Amino acid sequence: MSKLSFGGAVCSVLAAALLASSALAQADPDPAIDADAATIDAPSKPARKAGSGKSSEAAAANVATPPMWRIADEDTEIVLLGTFHILPPGIDWRSPELGKAIDGADAIWFEAEVDTPAAQAETVKILQSAGFLKKGAKLSAMLEETEAAKLEEISGALGLPFAAVDGMRPWQAFLVLSVQLIQSKGFDPGSGLENKLLGEGRARGREFVFLETVQQQLGFFTNLAPAVEKSLLTLTLRDWDQQAEEFDQLFAAWKAGDAEAIDEIMNRAMREEAPEVYDVLVKRRNEAWTARIKAALDQPGKKLIAVGAAHLVGSDGVPALLAAEGVEAARYGLAANDNEAPAAKEKRKKGKKDEAAPSDDALDLPEPIEETDGD
Repeated sequence: MSKLSFGGAVCSVLAAALLASSALAQADPDPAIDADAATIDAPSKPARKAGSGKSSEAAAANVATPPMWRIADEDTEIVLLGTFHILPPGIDWRSPELGKAIDGADAIWFEAEVDTPAAQAETVKILQSAGFLKKGAKLSAMLEETEAAKLEEISGALGLPFAAVDGMRPWQAFLVLSVQLIQSKGFDPGSGLENKLLGEGRARGREFVFLETVQQQLGFFTNLAPAVEKSLLTLTLRDWDQQAEEFDQLFAAWKAGDAEAIDEIMNRAMREEAPEVYDVLVKRRNEAWTARIKAALDQPGKKLIAVGAAHLVGSDGVPALLAAEGVEAARYGLAANDNEAPAAKEKRKKGKKDEAAPSDDALDLPEPIEETDGD
């Protein structure tokens, strides 16, 4: 398993706001931000039209059913949405269930506020002040000869000036390489699901809640122990040749809403090979978010919580942590392994495919709260 799990789970929302061109310009560039370029328009709701032939197949390839979970009691409904921080243009991620959650939400929660000029200026400020080595120092000198050669090879293949990458701290070089790989496959940071929801939410006057700040998110990297920070890059360099293939698998799993596959691709290798990184960047954050989400159940209303899909899957994911606290977060929507009873899921894991999973009606889920006009 490669370290693309880092590229997906660890980059977090800030991967989409990295502004690689500013970071790569030089070790001490002017961190000015173009406010107009940072503006994100609210998207119109995409239509799902029936088609046939190749056009229909192409349309189906651009439709995603992101993984979702739902929590409900008498007066509160919370939908957890697993996001993909950087998407290709034109992807239709608004499933009917997700559209309903967006339309009805009184408040939308995000990992961090990254779409404003102020947030992006703060991002670049931190990248410039804490993301580069001391003047004259070289990243390649910190690496083994084969690793340094691989870093230069990858930088060239991605069209990045090696002189700029060679002046970065390992954590920033890791982020830049990871984001540039994703962009090289036609994905656009401006098309990330969070960016679209932020733009639409502002246009519709939604209340926002941010679980972390820009400073906190980048602080997870800047405060890594030197040996751990270095391993973040060296493990990525070691397994780079597997990255593209696993990225395709990861995106396919997210589009299908396959929580188990997302956990396998994004989290397992990190848990096993870099437990310190996993603890800081995934597990502890999930624990903090779980406490806030549980407390939110005491506040009546409808909430949509959009965070990276890696934070919602596996035994350390938010739904599992909520379950340990006695709060059931049931799978929700139409996607692979959604709305599946535990017994059926266990049989599927063991390869017993002779029994079909139960229908939505068999789950006895709480009835949705009556919708109100959120506009």
